[in-house]
Amino acid sequence: MNNLVLSFASPEWTRAVYTMLHTLWQGTLAAGLLFVILRATSPERPDRRYLLSLGALVAVVLAAMVTWGVLGLPDASTLDATEAASALFSLPQPAPTIDGPATFYRSHEAPRSPAQSPWTAWAALAWLCGTVVCLLRTLTLAFRTSSVGRKAVLLTDVAVMDAMDRVKKAMKVARRVGLATSSVITSPAVFGAIWPIIVFPPSLLLGMSPALIEAVLAHELAHIRRHDYLVNLVQMLIESSLFFNPAVWWISRQVRVEREACCDAAAAAMVGDRVEYARRLADVVERMTGQAAAPNVYAPAM
Repeated sequence: MNNLVLSFASPEWTRAVYTMLHTLWQGTLAAGLLFVILRATSPERPDRRYLLSLGALVAVVLAAMVTWGVLGLPDASTLDATEAASALFSLPQPAPTIDGPATFYRSHEAPRSPAQSPWTAWAALAWLCGTVVCLLRTLTLAFRTSSVGRKAVLLTDVAVMDAMDRVKKAMKVARRVGLATSSVITSPAVFGAIWPIIVFPPSLLLGMSPALIEAVLAHELAHIRRHDYLVNLVQMLIESSLFFNPAVWWISRQVRVEREACCDAAAAAMVGDRVEYARRLADVVERMTGQAAAPNVYAPAM
């Protein structure tokens, strides 16, 4: 254990810890700006709201990258803005010395025991452990979802296949998309990024009208057309590395909410009548839950 803690007392790990700490105020600033902007952006523009939310998440990641670079400058406090930018994109600079007035590193010599090690060593160890746990959770979830897609039973129902062809043509989706059923899931979902497949719970298809099938397919095909599976995977990686930052989790959740709203809007456009799509959506929710639901075009129901 002693050697393990000492290995995190290097200047590089100290720099990483300070970078992570800076993401707390950077994420809070991004989340606050996003909240204000979304309040001023109409729900009738889900695509714009989605891009704004996704942009806020990307901004936090870029800010962390810039912070990492700035903290690696020879002496950030003695450089003006022009010199700092020039040094950031120039050749790598030598490691800072303890004489610099704004240096975050107190010594290049490793402490002799964990009790003498800087708090950043313990923070780095905690961050690494938390990230590994979150990544394992993400990998486990990805494995489970891929397993559901592989074990699903392919659909051969002519009515459903015809509905798929109609919706794909209307939404201009040229990719090959499979259809299947699985008793493991409780609501329709898309599995797979390279070879996507839409999986239905068997109970949902029993007695389902062609209109309802088309509404569900339109929503799921919108996810496929937008490559949301890959975007969601990147989100989960960001959440894993910044798991300690509540602002990142809020922004990421907002991205998912707006993503579902975008797919609902695309499906409503395919149906041609937003009110009619809302009725179909409410019928689908009622079939899944057994309870009547208030129609809401922009609710993340599927």
